[in-house]
Amino acid sequence: MKTKSARRGPYPVHTFCIITAKSDELREVKSVLKTAFRREDDDPLSGRAVYIVKERPRQPTLTLLATTCSAMGNVYAATKTAQIISLHNPSVLFFVGTAASLDPGTVRLGDVIVPNGYGYRFYDKIVEKGQKDFEKAVADKDFKERFFGDNVLLTDYFTHSLPGSAPDLISDVDFKSGVMLDDGDLAQEWQDELKKGSSMRTPKVETDVQMVTCGMVVNSEAYRTFLAKQSPRKGLVIDMESFGFFKVIDDLLRQSDSVSQGIMIRGISDYAGRKETTELGKTAWKTVAVRNAAKVAASAIKQLAEIS
Repeated sequence: MKTKSARRGPYPVHTFCIITAKSDELREVKSVLKTAFRREDDDPLSGRAVYIVKERPRQPTLTLLATTCSAMGNVYAATKTAQIISLHNPSVLFFVGTAASLDPGTVRLGDVIVPNGYGYRFYDKIVEKGQKDFEKAVADKDFKERFFGDNVLLTDYFTHSLPGSAPDLISDVDFKSGVMLDDGDLAQEWQDELKKGSSMRTPKVETDVQMVTCGMVVNSEAYRTFLAKQSPRKGLVIDMESFGFFKVIDDLLRQSDSVSQGIMIRGISDYAGRKETTELGKTAWKTVAVRNAAKVAASAIKQLAEIS
């Protein structure tokens, strides 16, 4: 008799994969996937789950893997992405989880973002004030990050389009179709500041946005404002994994055009400042954000399964 742990793998090329940054995000994603697809397999050690997306007569069955990086950051995202592509080479690889809004008046809690580009702030080194070559280094780069009191040199700010055929995939999918996003109470402090006059509003799915990747958690309104001014006009959302995820896919696609395509789907869980006040209301916004992103991902997978 076949047990749940009997099948380990590699799976057919007709495979999708969802990656989350953290294990608690994967648990929430699984709670959505179990209602959308049929679970076939589970690995209690890694937390990886396998679902049947669509069974097709006389054609390979479409499957979906769900797994986690177990930790936040570009390094973990890049490592897990490379590992999944090497072992399974899924047709489309989704990174699903939470992100923060750099523009609370435009991108709100519970919204879901499918970015059409990404950027990365690359820091060269931290220096002491008065270092003799500081001004020369700044002059050479023609950019100085004053926010940290002249102690940080910013080598460059990279902006990229999505690698491979990801833009075409995004244009082929209606990310709003058939998706009912969850909502919740907004803390009174944010109600007043955002001047919406109500604790409830309808979350939306946005695809005309760029993702800004930072190497640390941002919980500072002052720095959020600074980042928003320095970022591209459509750089309205910030996370810690997009650069690592897309960079690996982009590098591999330069070697072979048969490598997995990548799509990022993020639910907005905070405003990159006063994170604690986000939690003053009745709503667990991290849970809402992950589940909303998972719902959008599940809908996208169903549509791509039909397209394929």
